[in-house]
Formats: sequence, structure tokens, C-alpha cells
Amino acid sequence: MSNFFKINRKAKSKPGAAPLSSTSVQPNQTENHIDKAPFVKIDPADRSIFDENGYPIDINMPIDPASDLNQEILKYRSADGQYQFSAALYANFPDLKENFEENREDVADIICDLFLLDESYAYKIWKWLLITFRSVLSSPSNSYRLISGVLYTLAHQYTFFEHLLPFLRSDMEFSEILFRESAYVDKRHALILASCIEKQDCSLFQELVVFLKSNPHLGHENAIAFEKILQIVLEEIPSPAVDHGIYSILSDCIKTSAKPMMRKILLKILDGKLEYLLKEEARKKAEKKRLKRIEEQNLLHQKEIASRLNLRNTKLKYHELKLACLSQRKNDPYWENGRFIDFQALAGTMIALKDHTEVLASLLPGDRVELVREPYNAKDPASISVHDGTGVKLGYISNQANTLLSFIIDHGEYLFGRIYSLGRETDSDIIQICIEIFIKNAILFLSILVSNTNIVSLPVPSER
Repeated sequence: MSNFFKINRKAKSKPGAAPLSSTSVQPNQTENHIDKAPFVKIDPADRSIFDENGYPIDINMPIDPASDLNQEILKYRSADGQYQFSAALYANFPDLKENFEENREDVADIICDLFLLDESYAYKIWKWLLITFRSVLSSPSNSYRLISGVLYTLAHQYTFFEHLLPFLRSDMEFSEILFRESAYVDKRHALILASCIEKQDCSLFQELVVFLKSNPHLGHENAIAFEKILQIVLEEIPSPAVDHGIYSILSDCIKTSAKPMMRKILLKILDGKLEYLLKEEARKKAEKKRLKRIEEQNLLHQKEIASRLNLRNTKLKYHELKLACLSQRKNDPYWENGRFIDFQALAGTMIALKDHTEVLASLLPGDRVELVREPYNAKDPASISVHDGTGVKLGYISNQANTLLSFIIDHGEYLFGRIYSLGRETDSDIIQICIEIFIKNAILFLSILVSNTNIVSLPVPSER
């Protein structure tokens, strides 16, 4: 099997990458050399150190390159591709350390391939490499190879950053290496922070910002300034992702900047994001008011329909009551020295009794009421109001029936009434007060009563 880390590949132009050296860098030629970790002799026949998938149980345990893993790799080549990559990585670990300068591309490519196969396992391999080379991450080129270069490669393969958030959330050591110890900080770090905002993970965002602000390399060569990272975050996050809580967090981060001009620019960008939220809230508030108004209109419409139905029922009952009253008065037309001449249901009772609702409870059928002429009423000069014994107005004679009655009163005759029935429809404000109307001098106006169809015509009574 060929060695993954000894293949000389053609250099790819990536930001921050140093030229590939044509020869291997020996341990005594680099100041960032790490001493080899002691290797553990692995017996391929001893299956206790492997899990059911054939992986070493201890991922931090280097494998002795002298061990013959070719058979193991061939065994899992067709069934499990990720074992092939990880086994090659373990087997060539010494060469990776000794030739770290010329193996820049292989690291990112292998990590990316592992992520395509199994994200969880690739994360473990990546963290293993970061911890192994932790002491050399102060070099921008090394940080690029193991951090930004991997992020750069992964970002061009598939939507990666949202898949990385669970690992950052569950492993603070991994997050700290990526944001606090990396000497190469670029747009990829800002994109991770933007993904936190987009996923509404404010706690992870704040923790990563704390790591980032404590990075001693921030703002120096190969590490962009904190204000530039915030600018990229604000430009990348969608406006719908910004709510009042996120706005407060981002504004607090911006206010910590020591550059007044950048603070002003960043706050302006953030306010632009918040403007969408304010418009959306205004739209939702207007929509809520509109729905409430529609509901009120529907209720009012239903109430009006119910009132009309109740009014129709009331009118039907009024005719029944009138027929019953006429039948009684034919046999007994007199009351308190007055002759029965008409039967009416009062109009305007709801308005008249609006401020005297207690009066209705005190009225009883048979109570006497007084008819008072109102010739100066602006709405109806022929209006006649009806009052109880205490002078409280109960309503009016309807304008369909008050013409003749007002004429009679205007000619000096005295009319009075008696309550025949009181009623109120269920779940309605309609109050129905039916009265009998009597006249003191019936003989004088008998001809008028007989000739008018609106007035009940009764035979002239005999002397009593």
C-alpha cells in the first residue's frame, strides 16, 4: 500500500499557505519539531484492543508503523472505506510528524474524506491531530494546515458549519483550540459564528467569542481583527434570524470594540438587520388587529342577526298579545273611567331606560302610565312619550300610531295607559312594553275613532 503522507502532490493555491518544500524536513531542521510519542506494539491477532468495527479502542494510541496492517486494510477496504483512511493515518503518523511541512494538503483532504464517510469519527481524528500538534499551532502556516485549511476544504465540499456546531458545543477543548490557540484566523471562523446565530445557539456563540477575544494572535499577521470578524458575521446572518435577544448580544460585542468608527459601522449594519424584525413585528401586530377586528365584526354581525330574529319573534308575540287584549277589551272596554281605544308596543325603550335599568324591575302589568305630548321634538313633532307613576320615561308611542293620538291630545282630550305586558328577549337588549290606551271622553271622538283604521272600532257602549 502506498504511503498517504509521502506522496508529493501538486501545490494548490490556498490563502495563507506556504510553498511546499521539495524535500522532507527532518526533525532537527525545524524549530517546531515534536518528539515522537512512544509507540505501542499492536498484535493484529489480539482483538481486545479493537472494537467490533475494527477500530482501535483508544483513539489517542499511536500505532507502531512496523506492524503489518496491510492485511487489515485490505480486509476492510471494500466493506469500510473510513477504516482504510484512518488506518493509513495511524500507520503513517511518524512520517506525518517528520514531514509535516510538505504534507499540508494530505491532512485537509483525508479529514474531508473522513467527514464525508462519518462525521463523528472524522471529528475524533481531527481532534487527535490538533492535540498532537498543539504546540506548533502558534505558527500561522501550521494553524492553516490543521484548522483553516481543513475548514476551507470542508466548506467547499458540503454544508459543513452547521454540522460542526454539535461538536463545538459538546467539546470545549476542541472549541478552544480552534478559536483561542489558532494563529491563523480568517473568514471560516466568522462563518462558524454566523451559523451559531442562524441556529439561535446564543450560548455557544458567546463562548466562542470569549475564546476568540482571548486569542493573542487576533489582529496580527494572518489573523483578521475582531471587528472584521463581527462585520462578516453581521453580513452573513439572515435578517429573520435576528431577534431582540440576539440583537442585544451582538450590540454588546460591538460595544467592546476599541475602534469608534468600526463600532458605528457595525451598529448601523446591525440596525439594518433589526429593521426587518421591527417591520415583521409591526406586520404581525397589524395582522393580529385585523383578525381581531374581523372577529368583532363577525360577532357583531351574529348579534345583529340574532337581534333581528328576536325582533321578528317579538313582533309575532306582539300580534298575539294585541289579539288577546282586543278580545278582553270587547267585553270590558273601561278602566278608571276611561274607554279603551288602542293597543301599542312602546318604541325607544332601550334608549329611554338606559340610565334607569332598575325601573323595569319595579313595573308590573296593570300599572298606570301617563302619555305626554312632545310637540317640540325635533325628530317627530307628533311624538308622544310614556312615563311611569314616578315620571321616568319608558319610551314613545311608535310614529306609525302617534298621528291620531297626538291630534286627540292637541284637541284637549286626556289619554292615559295601562301596562299590559313586560318582556325581554333572551340574550338580547330588546325590551318590549305593551300598553293599553284609554281616553276619558269617548263619545266626543267616536266618529274619529270609527273612521280611522289604525284605531280599534268598538260599538258605542250603553249607559252604565
